Amino acid sequence: MYQNRFKAAYSSFFIFLVLFAFCSCQTRRSNISQKEKAIEFLRMFESGKMTAFQYIDHQKYIHHDPDILDGFLGMESYIKALPLGSLKVKIYRVIEEKDYVVLHSQIGRFASFDVLRFENEKIVEHWNNKEELIKPNISGRSLLDGTTDVLDIGKTDLDFNKSILKRVSKEVVEEGKLELLPYLYEENYVQHSSYMGDGIEPLRKILNTMTEVKSISTVHLLLAEGDFVFSMSDEIVDGKGTAYFDFFRIRNGKIAEHWDTISEIPARKVWKSSYGKF
Repeated sequence: MYQNRFKAAYSSFFIFLVLFAFCSCQTRRSNISQKEKAIEFLRMFESGKMTAFQYIDHQKYIHHDPDILDGFLGMESYIKALPLGSLKVKIYRVIEEKDYVVLHSQIGRFASFDVLRFENEKIVEHWNNKEELIKPNISGRSLLDGTTDVLDIGKTDLDFNKSILKRVSKEVVEEGKLELLPYLYEENYVQHSSYMGDGIEPLRKILNTMTEVKSISTVHLLLAEGDFVFSMSDEIVDGKGTAYFDFFRIRNGKIAEHWDTISEIPARKVWKSSYGKF
């Protein structure tokens, strides 16, 4: 009789342990942050491990890479076709605002920005832009080096930081008010773009040439966390589009550091995706 009771108690205890382990696993999984999910998603391109697929809404998922077929199945087939370990992924910076996560990384021989949008804790949309890593710019900086820590999280007026970028886009780039540069940029601000060096004067020279070209510019998305602001925009000149994904670090109300990736938007006729770049 005691032996039967012992067996019953042992069985109940074993079932309890299994259920506890399952619930604990589920709790840990549900507590994974959007940033952690986004990082695992990006690292999937190197590892080939499909575990991050559980964080994607298979029905709603949209990506904006013109070189990849539509939807979840398009992304799945693209990743499965990659030779294992052929793309090394190193993540430098990550910010999050509301339903969006932005990652700034090296993927293979490219500097890349990846933007993920979440709904109900699942990834439903993905934008990316990349630029090939070449030699350092005239100031000796690359597209990826520099400050990596996001400071003052939860202590920064994000709307004010975004307003600085809105003024740059509207008043400086669109209206050509270059006299505002010293009020919006630190004099010796750090520049990581491939095509110019540190400080306001190289920027002024570039902007002077831009005022001579008729173009249509659109800012599609502005996101911020701490002292970082991300901008996603494009420019159309003579019917040809260029995509700009930028990170700005703000200090004391001015732009102190800048990273970007710039890429030509392929012609519509060669897109594999229905959604295009934006």
